[in-house]
Amino acid sequence: MLPFIADWLHLSGALVWVGGLAYLAMVFAPTLARMDASDSARILGPFARRFSNMALASVAALIMTGVYAAWVNVPDLNAVTTTSYGRTLAVKIALLIPLLGIAAVNLLVMRPRLVEAARSLRDAASVVSLQRRFFRLTRLELLLIVAIAVAAATLALLPTSRQVRALTPTGQPFVLVRRAGGIDARLLIDPYQVGENTFDLRLTDQQGAPVADARVRYAFRPLIENLGTATAEAEPQGDGRFVLRGAYISTRGPWMITVTVRRRGTEDTAFIYLAERDWEGGAPISPPTDPRAFALLRQADATMNHLRTMRQAQDLTDGRSGHVVVFSEFAAPDAMHYQVIGGLESIIVGDGRFINEGGGWRKLSDVPFAFPNFTFAQNADHVVFGAGELIDDTPVQPVVFVLKSAGASARYVVWVQEKTRRIVREAMIAPGHYMLSRDYDFDVPVKILAPPSR
Repeated sequence: MLPFIADWLHLSGALVWVGGLAYLAMVFAPTLARMDASDSARILGPFARRFSNMALASVAALIMTGVYAAWVNVPDLNAVTTTSYGRTLAVKIALLIPLLGIAAVNLLVMRPRLVEAARSLRDAASVVSLQRRFFRLTRLELLLIVAIAVAAATLALLPTSRQVRALTPTGQPFVLVRRAGGIDARLLIDPYQVGENTFDLRLTDQQGAPVADARVRYAFRPLIENLGTATAEAEPQGDGRFVLRGAYISTRGPWMITVTVRRRGTEDTAFIYLAERDWEGGAPISPPTDPRAFALLRQADATMNHLRTMRQAQDLTDGRSGHVVVFSEFAAPDAMHYQVIGGLESIIVGDGRFINEGGGWRKLSDVPFAFPNFTFAQNADHVVFGAGELIDDTPVQPVVFVLKSAGASARYVVWVQEKTRRIVREAMIAPGHYMLSRDYDFDVPVKILAPPSR
């Protein structure tokens, strides 16, 4: 009940003050301008005294109810800078300060002079000059109030800081790591939610030194909703950190975050991150399957299953800070060679798996391997199109779906070349498993043989 009464008093005070100022500026001032100086002075002096008293009461009500609303809706000072509601409220207050200053000048300086002019009826030129200054300040007050009204309308459309804080997950911040162009890019998303987030990017070179001489631009694009792409420049924080704050993840579902790093004298480097909050606790959205998207996925499977060879670069992270890069090559009908950067190297031929132990290869038994064996359509559900895009200047069509296998499920995205129907990029989002891979070098000569082993 108290918040409702406070809102009513706040709006009533604003209406009285704004209505009075509007009447003064747009009705009263033109009327007085048509009178002689002595008549206008006799009318304006008493009117200014009565209006100032009424405005003073209205402003007092506005300040008290505004302070109460801020206390109710903004839990702490940190929320002023970390939520859209808090920042908009700060803009409103910043506009209110000069407005109150002008109102104080009218109350403490102009009103006594206007009252004195009405009593003394001094020379006409002085009266006209005084009235012009008064109405000029009144019009300036009105302009500031219009700007404040825009800020107030924006506040009404935003969730309050306290609401945002209540919806904020209490778990660990979300961390994705990518590597490209000799740079490791660690992106922390905090608190990792639909709505307001902090995107904190840390760049380091291969020796672990911070990369500070860069400009960083973010691009956010939902992979299911057709909302377009939102872009923004990050603020450099020093020591290789670049921070962006805002409600850029605005809907549920998978999002692709592309971070472009620009450094003088080098080509731009792009890092791609896939994120979907619901896979870390929640119910991922499940749109109905689009038959056209499912048909394209089946065509892509069929095209890829005609390959003889291909290569793949795969980037894996766990959403905490773990990161692995794997380079693989495949040859039909049953061979694969992969190398984990800084780690394991393995060759698989048929049912034999060979591990490089530094001093030689050790053979292990494994389930029979087959290539190619693309069965996305066979295990896919909730298949839909994403927004078309270009990869290496070639049109591609993303297909987004839920992949189900062995009792588990994950969000999967494949990017299909429109002309060849080949899959050139794959992404997977699952709890603790975020994968992005690039498929390339289709049907180039690749020879994979079983190594000598002990």
